[in-house]
Amino acid sequence: MAIIQQYMAHGVSWIKSRLQLDYQWLIAGGILIATMTGLGSWLFDRPFLTTWFDHFHLPWVGEFELASAMAFDLGVYFTVIGATMLILANLGKMSTSERMRTTTYNDTHNKEQN
Repeated sequence: MAIIQQYMAHGVSWIKSRLQLDYQWLIAGGILIATMTGLGSWLFDRPFLTTWFDHFHLPWVGEFELASAMAFDLGVYFTVIGATMLILANLGKMSTSERMRTTTYNDTHNKEQN
């Protein structure tokens, strides 16, 4: 969410200079993670997308629960963020190129009148 807000605040060139990420790969990776999570349950002879969970203990964190649904959610998150960023990038390119064409036309038109 913060990436999308930064994009909307600063624009295409600012994000591209700081975040070297191919959004199509992010979408594909998200779909792959979500699909593999669903298919993983078949390895244990369970229905598609059956979740599994267990409790783990880390010394600094303590007891926490880890579920396979978290991996699925991560895949969906990557897909949604990638798709949103791709849409915003393409809209930003359109608005930038439209602005450049208008500026170029106005500059040319003003020089011809002078």
